[in-house]
Amino acid sequence: MKMNDYRVIRYLKYCIYYIFRVIVIFEYNIYILFKNLKKRESKKINRLFATTGNISLINTITLINEIGDKHLYDDILFIDTGKGREEFVNTQLEIAKLHKFKKIIVGYQLSSGVEAVLHNIFKVDEVFLLNHPAHTSTIIPLYKQAKFILIDEGPASLIAYDKQFLKQIKVFKTHRYLNKLDFCGLDNIDLVNFGSLDLNEFRKIANTISEKYPLTPKYKAKDKAILYCGIYWEVSGLDRKSFIKLQNETINNLLKAGYKILYKPHPRDTEFYGLDKNPNVEFINTRLPIELYKLDILAVVSISSTASLSYAHYWQVPSFSNVTPEAIQVKSNKVLLNLVRFIVNEYSPNYSELLDLDVKNRSSDMLAQDIMNIYNTFMASKPLLSKNISVNKYLN
Repeated sequence: MKMNDYRVIRYLKYCIYYIFRVIVIFEYNIYILFKNLKKRESKKINRLFATTGNISLINTITLINEIGDKHLYDDILFIDTGKGREEFVNTQLEIAKLHKFKKIIVGYQLSSGVEAVLHNIFKVDEVFLLNHPAHTSTIIPLYKQAKFILIDEGPASLIAYDKQFLKQIKVFKTHRYLNKLDFCGLDNIDLVNFGSLDLNEFRKIANTISEKYPLTPKYKAKDKAILYCGIYWEVSGLDRKSFIKLQNETINNLLKAGYKILYKPHPRDTEFYGLDKNPNVEFINTRLPIELYKLDILAVVSISSTASLSYAHYWQVPSFSNVTPEAIQVKSNKVLLNLVRFIVNEYSPNYSELLDLDVKNRSSDMLAQDIMNIYNTFMASKPLLSKNISVNKYLN
């Protein structure tokens, strides 16, 4: 895994993918031919699940439980860990134990399609993958006769990245967050067949995991706690110095207003940008996604994390952001991170509204109601993502 830290090694593996994928495609076609000739109904269905771990893995298991009839399937799981290191990987393997996968393949900064070729995976009938260019562009060409289902990876999944592949998707299983985020980037949203993920099933899995790996925060209800969700500075749309300054200002303003701050670093991040030296900030120590925990808090705040959308959806907790103009003016890479930040800004109130409340003189219950009113009023004014004029104007 550490070898993949070197870009030249990753490039070499991608070259291997492009050279040897013809062999996997040939083997796959032979597999399909013989399967169609035999037509053995008792034969198990081979499913391939491509995830990045965390929420996409939880959603995968949610979907597996929804489908049921587990005895009919042989399942292979890919986990593209991104920059996640050993502790992150071990956490994902623990989550994966909630289902009996035939095989689990962990990739470090490599897309699942590349891993499929490197591991010579060709017996595939159904593919569950992420709406992410690195995955769709490398997996879909391998298994052209397979049934493709998109899995929700979070609010950033609801963007048309590779439009040419959407017509090959049987269904997109998603939460469609806050009943506001349907999809964006298509002239006709009906081109995508959406299916809902079971929120209650997600919560049941979340409770199972959170009970097995409980948090033990020191705060009390009277502390008027706010959960601050961290992100990589590289995906903030800001330079490192500006990012650290903005994050410190955001947290210090909340502290001065009278809130207790719980800091949850990004699960893959190993850098805390000086917050580990701030005695007024309590760390939430887990490599699991914070969305798995229903915390006794007043609100969630981030600079531009999609947790400001997803946590509110999963647990009905008001969530706020602090997206700066500079962050959405940056023309980012092909995964359209600037657009994701713009959507976070559109569908979460600015955290400054929390600073205007009489935090020190209001009880926790009264303050919770104040915050919920602010949030509900804001969200009531928001259209569906596909019909959001500001988002469409930004896209164009």
